[in-house]
Amino acid sequence: MGRTAEMLIDCTGYDRPRLLASTTTMRQADISYTLTFEPAAAGTRMHWSGQVRPKGALRLLGPAITRLGTRQEQRIWASLKGTWKPAATGTAKAAPGGR
Repeated sequence: MGRTAEMLIDCTGYDRPRLLASTTTMRQADISYTLTFEPAAAGTRMHWSGQVRPKGALRLLGPAITRLGTRQEQRIWASLKGTWKPAATGTAKAAPGGR
């Protein structure tokens, strides 16, 4: 909502090149997040899952926060996919002007 928020991010799981997991603790909510990676014919397939646990009065908005967060994550990952192109060696490299 345009405000900054203080947060603590802990890496809770790391198994390169298969897994990256974290928890984020903040005043407004706690967030658990997992990214998994697996080889695929066209490169690497990434799966993400997460859980947001709002705190205080925000708990009443839990279902709405989940829907909004899921849509936002889908947009972020789709946008990221569009900025990467496979290299000749099969590794991904940022496209010109990519983020």
